[in-house]
Amino acid sequence: MKTICWCGKKANCNARYDDHGIIKEGAQVILGANDKYIALCRKHFKEGNLGK
Repeated sequence: MKTICWCGKKANCNARYDDHGIIKEGAQVILGANDKYIALCRKHFKEGNLGK
């Protein structure tokens, strides 16, 4: 399945996030939490930019 970032570029990364931004520590996968993940391009993943 092809996905796109909020900027329109190809999304290479899936980021788990909460109210404070991207979560990079803790459990690797949370089952049943589809609303806690977003597809991002590499640039926005590295910046931690979740978009608008």
